[in-house]
Parts: sequence; structure tokens; C-alpha cells
Amino acid sequence: MSTLGIVVLIVVIALALIVLLQPGPKYRLAQPPDGSVDSPEFARQLEAMTDTKLQRAMSIE
Repeated sequence: MSTLGIVVLIVVIALALIVLLQPGPKYRLAQPPDGSVDSPEFARQLEAMTDTKLQRAMSIE
């Protein structure tokens, strides 16, 4: 492997590590939404946004 190839490989690995290990963006809502995530209205909105039907018989442990 040539010297240029080794330098390019080191640069690519360094950039990949920088991208993977940097902190993520801090998302904040200017105004929190009204209501609870347990409300039927939230479930309807979530179904509409994701184009799915929620299975209410399921539970997550």
C-alpha cells in the first residue's frame, strides 16, 4: 500500500470516529404539547402520522 493510501485511510478513519462519537443535537420544544401520551387523541395523531394502526392489547415491559 502506498504512502498516500495510508494517509487517506487514516483521514477517513479519523473522520468516521469524529462523526460517530460527537454528541447528538439537543432537541427542545419551544412549547410542550397539551395532553398526555396516554390520551386517545395522542394515539389517533400517532396513527395518522405513521400510517399504522396501534395495537392496544400489547404491553411493553
